[in-house]
Amino acid sequence: MNAPECSDRTPADADAAAEPAADAACAEKASADEAGVEKPSAEKPGGDTPPQVGAPLEPAADGAATNAPPPAPPAGKPAAGPAEEIARRLKLDRAAVAAAIDLLDAGASPLFIARYRPDEVGGLSKADAQAVRDRLREARRLDERRASILRSLAGQTKLTDARRAEFERADSLHRLEDLHLPLKPRKPSPGAEAVRQGLLPLAEDVLAQSPAAADLDARLADFVDQDRGVPDAATALAGAGQILAERFSEDATLRGAARAIVRQTGRLRCRRREGVADKKAEPHKNCFDLDQPLRSAPAHRVMAINRGERAGVLQVSVESDAEAAIERGAQLLVEASHTHAGFLRGCVE
Repeated sequence: MNAPECSDRTPADADAAAEPAADAACAEKASADEAGVEKPSAEKPGGDTPPQVGAPLEPAADGAATNAPPPAPPAGKPAAGPAEEIARRLKLDRAAVAAAIDLLDAGASPLFIARYRPDEVGGLSKADAQAVRDRLREARRLDERRASILRSLAGQTKLTDARRAEFERADSLHRLEDLHLPLKPRKPSPGAEAVRQGLLPLAEDVLAQSPAAADLDARLADFVDQDRGVPDAATALAGAGQILAERFSEDATLRGAARAIVRQTGRLRCRRREGVADKKAEPHKNCFDLDQPLRSAPAHRVMAINRGERAGVLQVSVESDAEAAIERGAQLLVEASHTHAGFLRGCVE
């Protein structure tokens, strides 16, 4: 029978369940060592010898390991690159983090780093070692994505020194992708169509409070062109608004602020889709009629909801404070004294 999704059992529970057996094995070996007796190894019926505590580490796919970790790295090995940043973020000792990274790179799991190498990692707990592992993975994903984006922009001759510096300062994948978004090849959109119609100079004039756009009605008349699909001033103004709205939506600072508001105010809601067979829906029943703050949703529950949505069983939505996001966007992008502040606020919305 399939276990229900959205249960409160986390992946960490599996490690906790395995620890008593590992502790017993360690205690048994320690007793044998003290007595000076070498404990004979048990063999499986097929002749395979199970790994013993202290044998070379064989990392498991789930991040745990069935035996002891590898030997410590050789003396004099340089500290890992991201150690300083990870130590700062986690408020841990830099040398301990660097040693933990070396062991992780050699195949050790957080459980074995904490249990068998406490002296080398300054007494880091299993939770600390897990946090270092997770941060290390994030840092390396970030570096790989950054390098990929910079290579792409260099090939398109879009990489300036200022842009490179911005990308180098990006400290998250979200920030990196937000910076990259305006530089990606354009897809067909209302804003792109307005640019094709020749309305970009109008949008620039409005945003920059150009003297040419002080009399907006007169300036709009300059862009009326039947051949380009701009039959009147209202169409010209709407096109300029589309250009600015798309530009605002690609602003990295605004996107980061909006994302923070969604995290703080968002509610995660999901319900069973109509017409789904009971047998198909059964594994996901614990997710039916779920309504909780987004910021308190544990990762394992979000993953279960994603599976239910992909299976076509769950209908999922996230609702947040849209007014707060609009207000924050207006604060960031529209000066209160701007000549066309009302128009620009509409573009933000």
